[in-house]
Amino acid sequence: MTAKYIITKVNEFNFSRILKILSILIPAAIAGNVIYIFAASEPEILNNLTNYKLSYLFLAAVMVFMPWITNSIRTWLWSRVYGCKLSSSRALKSTIAAEIGSAATPTMVGGGYVKLFFLIKYGFTPGQATLTMLLGSLEDGVFFGIALPLALVITRAWDNEYVLKAADALLEYLPLVALGVVALLIAVLIINRLRLRKSEKASQTDYSIKAVLSRVLKKLKNYISDFFTATKFVWNNGKGTFIINAILGGIGWCGRYGAISALVIGLGYQADPILFFLLQWVVFTTMTMIPTPGAVGGAEVSFGLIYSGLIPGAVIPVITGAWRFITFYLLVGVGAIFMTIAGPGFPAGNEKRSLPEEDIEVLEKQPA
Repeated sequence: MTAKYIITKVNEFNFSRILKILSILIPAAIAGNVIYIFAASEPEILNNLTNYKLSYLFLAAVMVFMPWITNSIRTWLWSRVYGCKLSSSRALKSTIAAEIGSAATPTMVGGGYVKLFFLIKYGFTPGQATLTMLLGSLEDGVFFGIALPLALVITRAWDNEYVLKAADALLEYLPLVALGVVALLIAVLIINRLRLRKSEKASQTDYSIKAVLSRVLKKLKNYISDFFTATKFVWNNGKGTFIINAILGGIGWCGRYGAISALVIGLGYQADPILFFLLQWVVFTTMTMIPTPGAVGGAEVSFGLIYSGLIPGAVIPVITGAWRFITFYLLVGVGAIFMTIAGPGFPAGNEKRSLPEEDIEVLEKQPA
């Protein structure tokens, strides 16, 4: 991630356009979700929904929103380390904006650039904004590096019949999924290349194997350099903040990954929270390989395959639809409405300000 690339992305970013797109896509996707539930579910299952314990549905809804609070606090804490005057409301808006951005891009891309855009508009230097994103990933990595091995041991995943069934289901369809992903990526590359041929940039782009490999290695070198830069900064300036944020990140992830347990218990079925947490990590990790915006379509398929051995097949459509609505459509919909009403809250005179090329030097010379 070069400095010039970041500056270009921030200057070209249009958040209002994302909101307009989502105002059409989200209602359509929710309608499709409802149609899927009614079309794929047996009448008896749908009739039994009147007996659903709404308290668990409310609990699940609260749990999925927990990362909004924890991530906002994490951003606010790092702003204090940098010496920036970031209000709690702006920290929340940057978090919600990232959630909305993730719905408009493939899951692998995520909403990072949206948050980068907001933080820079709120007064962070490009280096501080980029470092905040990187530190967030490292904090999450620390939590999962501890939580996942514990979950594997507690559930005895290596001989757990449900985990083995989920693995078999994924492996059965993995070649087909991989083929689809590769085909789509190739199509995107071909379209981009044809588009570049019509521009002046085409003549400057080398697509030889040696040149492509060189660019990949350069990016890898940059990522390694960024990692050590972040590690050095944390060690010198914010060890306590990093530890607190790793704990906050874990609380947020436990909330979002735990919502499925509440949904299942509300239907009257048993749920092992730790096992379900582990499988939710598998689902969300699988979603990063799905190249559609917000992993639409692929997320539902992944969930159905992984939980097919744990939940009766007759209620899989209902649980899948409810899970997807709670963990995605509800979040994005509420976030879009909130941001439309409250506005981004950029400082006066900063709403349409482009970042000058001089900021490239700031990003290249100081991480914070």
